[in-house]
Amino acid sequence: MKTVSLLWQSNVGLMFLLNDESKRETPAVVCFGEKQRFLGSAGASSAMMHPKTTISQIKRLIGRKFADPDVEKELKMLPVETSEGSDGGILIHLKYLEETHTFTPVQIMSMLFAHLKTMTEKDLETPISDCVIGVHHTLLTCRDGHILMQQKLLG
Repeated sequence: MKTVSLLWQSNVGLMFLLNDESKRETPAVVCFGEKQRFLGSAGASSAMMHPKTTISQIKRLIGRKFADPDVEKELKMLPVETSEGSDGGILIHLKYLEETHTFTPVQIMSMLFAHLKTMTEKDLETPISDCVIGVHHTLLTCRDGHILMQQKLLG
């Protein structure tokens, strides 16, 4: 399972921020229950109860095209229904709040980032306006714009 770590730059250097479970790493999991979303560690814990509405390792799909043969293989492993968007991207369909909802990978990842931002603001007791998102060097340049869209969704 992929994870996300949060760092804070203080006057003494970089410091890891701990999540709700006092761990340095937060699982990159979003789980949709009947009445609420479970994000991060709570999402990983709820995955067994809601296997058909749990999304993990979504970062690999950001900026990719639905028709890409490698993407097709990965989508078959997801427990949710997917389809091709009007722009050729990936749409994820799942049942949440007794309705079928459609999300893009960017929207799903933004939910997790928003959770991490809220958690950080609570921990630091100050609003957060700037962040740096570290991206593995193997990500393609065409996906950079989608990462910027995530930042805009966060505000």
